[in-house]
Amino acid sequence: IDGAATVAMAAAILASLTAIVWAALGVADSAYGPLVLLSVPHAFGIVWLLQNRLSDRTEPVRIDGLMVASLSFLCWFGVVPLLNLA
Repeated sequence: IDGAATVAMAAAILASLTAIVWAALGVADSAYGPLVLLSVPHAFGIVWLLQNRLSDRTEPVRIDGLMVASLSFLCWFGVVPLLNLA
């Protein structure tokens, strides 16, 4: 489980870092714009939620908040470009 969580945390951080690089270089600037930079705190929020989830292994708990945070992270790379291109 720790390996999968590490991969998930790394993927979130790398995706948000890619957004920073793309915004700095002007790659797909009309699609993403500066709004995609808000994916960085979202990624760190996912990392924080995952670390909290893994540190409390004594009893099973609901993962609704983690699921919402993880699934809504996709909006930065799907919904934001669609809105900017419209």
